[in-house]
Amino acid sequence: LGYGAKGTKYGRNWSIHQLPFLTFDGNNVTVKNGSTYSVKFTKPGSDYVAPYFVRDVLTYDSESDVYTLTLFTGEKKTFFGNAEGTPEARRGLLSGMKDRHGHDIEFTYQSESGNLEKVQIGSGSTAVSYHYVWSSERLANVTLQVGGSEVRKVVYSGNDGNLESVTLQQKNDAGEWDNIQQAYYRYESGGTGRMQFAFGDEACRLMAAAGINDPVTASATEVAPYADWKLTYDACGRVDTLKTHGGKYSYSFSYQESPHYPSSNDVWKSKTTVSYPGGSTRTFYYNCPANLLLLKVSGEGKVWYPVCQQFDSKARVILKAASSAVASVSESTSALFTLKTPAGLNTVLEYNGDGNLTNVSLRKGTGGSKVTQRETTYVSRPVDDLTTWLPKTVKVYREATDSGATGEVTTSYDYEWHEPSAQMSKRTTTLPTVPTDENGDGISPVTVVEEFDEWGFLVEREDEMRVTTVFNYDREKGAMSEMVQNSGGLNLRTNYQSDKLGRITQMLGPTHAVAFGGTSESIRRAEWTQYLDAQDEVRSIQGYVKTSNESLATTINPVRIHRAFDTDP
Repeated sequence: LGYGAKGTKYGRNWSIHQLPFLTFDGNNVTVKNGSTYSVKFTKPGSDYVAPYFVRDVLTYDSESDVYTLTLFTGEKKTFFGNAEGTPEARRGLLSGMKDRHGHDIEFTYQSESGNLEKVQIGSGSTAVSYHYVWSSERLANVTLQVGGSEVRKVVYSGNDGNLESVTLQQKNDAGEWDNIQQAYYRYESGGTGRMQFAFGDEACRLMAAAGINDPVTASATEVAPYADWKLTYDACGRVDTLKTHGGKYSYSFSYQESPHYPSSNDVWKSKTTVSYPGGSTRTFYYNCPANLLLLKVSGEGKVWYPVCQQFDSKARVILKAASSAVASVSESTSALFTLKTPAGLNTVLEYNGDGNLTNVSLRKGTGGSKVTQRETTYVSRPVDDLTTWLPKTVKVYREATDSGATGEVTTSYDYEWHEPSAQMSKRTTTLPTVPTDENGDGISPVTVVEEFDEWGFLVEREDEMRVTTVFNYDREKGAMSEMVQNSGGLNLRTNYQSDKLGRITQMLGPTHAVAFGGTSESIRRAEWTQYLDAQDEVRSIQGYVKTSNESLATTINPVRIHRAFDTDP
């Protein structure tokens, strides 16, 4: 869950970032995802058009009342439409997803309420699914199942429409649920839904040790010394103070709208000023599309501009200026800043008609010559109503002056595909020729060949020395199960075991011979990892096994124990 977007079923102002949805306004359709992603598609003609240079494509099938959002990377997301025949509770909700190859991620909803019941990819022993349970139209818990077995669960509880606690649980070997992490949230009185306190897992443990067993009902004075966040708001509902680490560090926020008309994307539209505990101030200036134009850092009488950017009409960065290149900054002007003509580092970015970055150059001041650093060409892969682009050649220059660059070297790429999808099956990388004065032969190109399965896993790699490595996976876990180096030659085999979350628990390296008391025996180096999630602890043990009986292990070196905790609620 993420806080900040307007949601109700998950708690006031909470939403699931992994579940985008649509809103409708006449012919306009807006894709929303959490509190930070919102793209409005307009329909000036027969097709939907995205703003700026958003390369995602939205289409509509009126017969099935289904919208399809095709991402520029090749994945697809489908949504229920807004027609009268579609139940109102489902309108705009995510109905399905496909990866680049076309594998389906299935969504199941309750027929009347429109509440999500299950999300699943794969079937049988390879299925990965999330199961949603609701109580009084509120999300009660979500359970992760891998291969039909329950692995983890997140339990939600709240009151008066607010989400108050989140508990992460994990199933142990006895089939019982252990609490792994928890978080608590408190809100302002008056039903605003604005968060006042946030407590992460370690804060909850400290409160419990102090005898505060219910941070939701305890007084603000009692819980404030343990809060990871304490928030206050201005009259417009925006955060104006943030205190962290039990109030030890305090940040203040102020906001201002620009008086200038946004005639271009280089006009500043708004600014946010953040005062830090150490006394420094950071001022963020944004344009109309919410791109960061300028970041000003000031403190101890000094000013620094770590971010200074200009944009084209499509809201793409076309210039990045170093702090040394900034001549002046004035909020009274719409352009906000001016750059030095004879000095300061400028990075210039250029794009082709398809929106791909083709050229990166450096320039000394605004009056200097552009010195090319990198040039890129692309190859297209059209599938259905979308074309994806991948680098074909990348040319870089190793030597440069203020007026030009030399020493170009080129890396080229060739691709094959899992037809008829956008999923790559093979990539051949031809590396630059190494000159003789750098210990190369100056003639022969060297290639690296990589092969991928339909899920995008790297399954085989031939390196620069023509040595082949083969990889196998437990795909439902996303974990490697075997690696064979020098396949067809030495066949150096490494095997892995993993838990249901895809974390490696055992590694057995290639077989090799060692001498025990003058007797040669074959062994495999080993490493075992134990995850004690309830204690935020990971234990690593090194050793070996004899190939004659791999069930008998010998440990060597000390056991490594790593403990950590999260402070972010």
